[in-house]
Amino acid sequence: MRVRLPPSAPNFKMDIKEKIREEVKKLSELIENLIKGKEWYKEKVLNLISLQTIIRGINQIILRIKNEEDLFNGIVDLLITQKNIIFAYIGIFKNGDLKSYLKSKNKFLEENIKILSDSKFFEPYFTGEIKILNLNEFGNNRAISLPISDEEQRVGIFVLFSDKDNFFDEEEINYLKEVTNDILIGLRTLNYQKNIKNSLLNLARGVTKIVELRDPSSKNHGEFVAKLSCEIAKRLGFDEQELEMLYIASLIHDVGKISIAMEILNKPFKLREVEYEWVKQHTYYGYEYLRELEFPIQIPEIIYQHHERINGSGYPRGLKGDEIMLEAKIIAVSEVFHAMISNKPYRPPHSVEDALNYIKKNRGILFDEKVVDTFVEIINEGFLNK
Repeated sequence: MRVRLPPSAPNFKMDIKEKIREEVKKLSELIENLIKGKEWYKEKVLNLISLQTIIRGINQIILRIKNEEDLFNGIVDLLITQKNIIFAYIGIFKNGDLKSYLKSKNKFLEENIKILSDSKFFEPYFTGEIKILNLNEFGNNRAISLPISDEEQRVGIFVLFSDKDNFFDEEEINYLKEVTNDILIGLRTLNYQKNIKNSLLNLARGVTKIVELRDPSSKNHGEFVAKLSCEIAKRLGFDEQELEMLYIASLIHDVGKISIAMEILNKPFKLREVEYEWVKQHTYYGYEYLRELEFPIQIPEIIYQHHERINGSGYPRGLKGDEIMLEAKIIAVSEVFHAMISNKPYRPPHSVEDALNYIKKNRGILFDEKVVDTFVEIINEGFLNK
């Protein structure tokens, strides 16, 4: 006896095949989503690692900053290295003016920076709240604007554009908050450095006045030597920080004379050998004074060396050639020149021509060749008439 299948049997087989196809499709989609999820997670981790690296780089910038331009340009340059950041901007308000620092991978954005004049980007400065924006007019990019502020002060805004939809998630925002904190730390560091420099300069000028009171013939000697030395150093490639240190060292290079008897400093006759040996101790006294006052270490050492000479005939240690700091070599030329053209208790001033000839004659013997060449160039250009 044959069993007859119901008429619906063929349809039943087709339903099974269709269900299998649907399940295979769902499984494929699930696998694809898992793969995408894995890729998303991998990209997320790489983004966070990249931001961590940027923050470490910013911390390095803060350790060596010399001015605001170096700080902010360094930060935007670093931020733009992150692959999903296409535009970085820092706006700092100072005395009613806005100073802008920016870097862009997108030439159109860079040329159309006026977009930042839109008040929505500056809202965080006033509200203290972070703002995320969709920029449909710029290729569906996303932007974030963060306030640079704390409980004590409002400084400016920090803006980033990204070409990735979900780049500004909670984790990324936390890292960007660290960047704004680092900006504040950088600004405070600069202010602290400025206050220290001003304190050192005021202290140096006060010390110079004491030296001038004990030795009236040295009036304005420190200021002249400082200005001439810095002019020489600029042409020899000194940076801003090196010039500041040189200026202070030059200004107070004779601070050790505080320990020399006024009778000797103002003696109207040539000094006896024993008196001259005492005067020579002023470099050592100056070195010790400034170490006790905790001046930056290079300043006491420059002062200690400013009477050393290239051929080793100087004092107090008889250093020669490259053993002598360039700063001390510069002060040596400036100091000798001004001392020669100045009136002293024991002699009238030498002529400028005689002083120039003495220094040129001892080029490469007592004085550094490059320093002498630069010095002569400066004097010939009319430095004394400025």
